[in-house]
Amino acid sequence: MLHGKLFLFEGKNENKYPIIELHFSDDTGLVLTDFQGIATPTLNPEEKEAPDAMEIDSNFLKTRLAKTKTNIKTVLLDQKIIRGIGNAYADEILWDAGISPFSASNKIPDEKLKELTKSIESVLTNAEKSILKSNPDIISGEIRDFMLIHNSRKTHSPKGAEIRIKEGTRKTYYTDEQELFE
Repeated sequence: MLHGKLFLFEGKNENKYPIIELHFSDDTGLVLTDFQGIATPTLNPEEKEAPDAMEIDSNFLKTRLAKTKTNIKTVLLDQKIIRGIGNAYADEILWDAGISPFSASNKIPDEKLKELTKSIESVLTNAEKSILKSNPDIISGEIRDFMLIHNSRKTHSPKGAEIRIKEGTRKTYYTDEQELFE
């Protein structure tokens, strides 16, 4: 649902590209829109095999990452491996853990995997708190102004290193503070 958005409405929905509308008894509603038409809401979806990012531990990472040489950022973004981490959050998590996004997944030492697990939980928990604090009624949209690395308005990390950006199908924000495992 890369471009899907949720909107509250009163009376009739006037939002373009509706995928599904929910109407409530008080004449309000909720609509899911997607200009690409790709969003696929599912009622009672089947349980996914991949765990949610907030449910993993370092043993899961150690076992799963031993199977792949792919760079760690690609693994974090793969929803068939770990659900719930997007591009910007992968950058934040990896910076927090001190791991280069270009590191080979199967070369990251156990101690760093423990740090990565802690970073996943702390970055996602803090993001939720920051978003709800500044926008308590939010149901749609991206709030990123609190991000430390994946933030186009920042040029340096909180530790002072220059933030670099690698262009590609998606942007990767990183610093030289992050250790590369090859």
